[in-house]
Amino acid sequence: MAESQFPNSYLQHSKFLTPNSWSCSFFNYEEDPKSSMNSEYENEHEEDEVDSTLCLSGSKLITSGFISSKFKDNAVMFVNAGGGTVKKEGTSTVDVCGDSFFEGGDVLKTNESIDDGGDMPSIYQSARFGNFTYRFNEFPPGDYLVDLHFAEIVHTNGPKGMRVFDVFILEDKVLSELDIYSIVGANKPLQVVDIRVTVGEDRVIIIRFERVCGSPIVNGICIKRATELPARLANLLILLSSKLDKVSQVKCDYFICNNCDAEMEISSG
Repeated sequence: MAESQFPNSYLQHSKFLTPNSWSCSFFNYEEDPKSSMNSEYENEHEEDEVDSTLCLSGSKLITSGFISSKFKDNAVMFVNAGGGTVKKEGTSTVDVCGDSFFEGGDVLKTNESIDDGGDMPSIYQSARFGNFTYRFNEFPPGDYLVDLHFAEIVHTNGPKGMRVFDVFILEDKVLSELDIYSIVGANKPLQVVDIRVTVGEDRVIIIRFERVCGSPIVNGICIKRATELPARLANLLILLSSKLDKVSQVKCDYFICNNCDAEMEISSG
């Protein structure tokens, strides 16, 4: 179903908002070795495409819905894009605020069920799409992790390539040519988690969605405090620590005179 064909009750125009506060078919290829080889190649090619979508190390894709038990208690904000407030559902311990902090775009909603929707499948039944940006203000300077939640709720019959877009956070590209349908299909969640960003003195996080083909879309945005060092920094600290240990273990057999720079041996006896 095209976006323009959605019922009026499901498609709502949204104005600028200023916040005051916070069917796949499976085939048997066993009889045809060439087909099996082609299938393996296609799978590997798709995996490469998925990997190339992520622009920052440390971030990852999750092909299922939000699970609160796997969620650490470090959330600063969780926004239900295109939808209203979501109170704790089932075993969820997280409250989600209604759509806010956006500039531009329109709203989509669906009554179709979400497969593998996790603890809060309702957040994947609404979305903001079109030409839009999210601007979050008054964040204390420091490191944060951003999780983005997606679901293809419009082009439920595909094909791939109907909706492809980039995502920028603080003008750094974090997702390149994301095609939700090509990764998980329709009416199924896709999470991109642990996108690390650094907030400066302007105290702002800006998330911009840029069209490649079709309209960008997002179902939810979660911002968390970063409680761990980036992997590259942590590895660097470990390397430096090991080098310092080796230096401290080196036996010095001479010292240098401060007056004449002469090297003077130290007797080991």
